[in-house]
Amino acid sequence: MFCPRCGNPSDDTARFCQACGTALPLMVVEATAYQTFTPQSFSTPDVSGFVQYAGFWKRFVAFFIDYFLSYFLMVVVAFSIGIMMGLSGYDASSIEFIGFIVGMITPWLYWSIMESSSKQATLGKMVLGIIVTDYQGNRISFGQATARYWAKILSALILCIGFFMAGFTAKKQGLHDIMAESLVVKKQTTHPQYNSDTLSTSSEASRAPFY
Repeated sequence: MFCPRCGNPSDDTARFCQACGTALPLMVVEATAYQTFTPQSFSTPDVSGFVQYAGFWKRFVAFFIDYFLSYFLMVVVAFSIGIMMGLSGYDASSIEFIGFIVGMITPWLYWSIMESSSKQATLGKMVLGIIVTDYQGNRISFGQATARYWAKILSALILCIGFFMAGFTAKKQGLHDIMAESLVVKKQTTHPQYNSDTLSTSSEASRAPFY
């Protein structure tokens, strides 16, 4: 070991420089190797397996907020395109067809882009404080968000049972969530190691790992 002040060598077990008396860095011996303590030597306990799943009623309210927002957006887009097509001389049947296409695409893009964005949530979900994640708690891809959106058709076709499943399944998943391998969770539980509320007892909490 060398003194950081004068550069003279000292015994590895010495606490002070034998030449100038400067305090030397503390070293610990493990077998034959020396290791200096650093902040990285200590890790935070992993409690990321705990999560609070979003309940049925929160998801229900978020869905209706998003439904009306996406419908309004669709009307604005379809009306704007219809006006431009009308002024360009397109006939009514062509305008109606484009309006149908816009009606199909706009809600899909709204839900898929928002849920796969850095926010991980549509505007309705943001209001309710819930987000969409994959089984590891990460942001879902656009492809997953797309699969999740179109799988809602199947959830609706079976008498909406696919939606009601979010009220009684262990992870509060609807059929479309299961098909897209996604979860809807409360936003503050995505990083529970920094959230003491996650570790407290709550009647609304579903204490279960992502897996």
